[in-house]
Amino acid sequence: MVPDSKRTKVEGDCSSQFRATWGATLGWISASTVVLFIGFPLILLAAGGNQMLILALLGWAITLGLLSWAFLSQFIRRYVISGDQLVVERFGAETVFALESLQSIEEDPTAMVGTYVMSNGGLFAFTGKRCRSRKLGVYEAYATDRKNCVILRFPDRTLVITPENPTSFVEILRSSWLS
Repeated sequence: MVPDSKRTKVEGDCSSQFRATWGATLGWISASTVVLFIGFPLILLAAGGNQMLILALLGWAITLGLLSWAFLSQFIRRYVISGDQLVVERFGAETVFALESLQSIEEDPTAMVGTYVMSNGGLFAFTGKRCRSRKLGVYEAYATDRKNCVILRFPDRTLVITPENPTSFVEILRSSWLS
């Protein structure tokens, strides 16, 4: 058994699950954004009193909707290796990657240094299909802690994920898919 991973039986296959822990950068960006979104209607209410009540309530309703959507669609719960698939589990969706064409895998805590994210750059996750860095070129990211980066290379894409224990994750995939 690999430390910090959870192995379970799923439909006859041995499955390994790795939590998606938050790094400090993600925590600060997410917390600051939530405070900003909640604070703006408060400022309207304080500045305008009862005249701004409807606008403040509307602001909170929009904020609640946006934050709920972002949380459900972006918040990465875990990464699961199951059979011939890698599953990125979020609260509102799953993204599945077939592993049969996996060419290489490596752990690299500097993989996302200097990255420009063309989608979600830190509200509950770092996710995007068109991230760019000098080191990797264009890649796809499903990340929560930039120091735990694992790079998966496929013929048609490069993928960066951040499982809690990247060394164990890489060992499991290497033994299963690259031997």
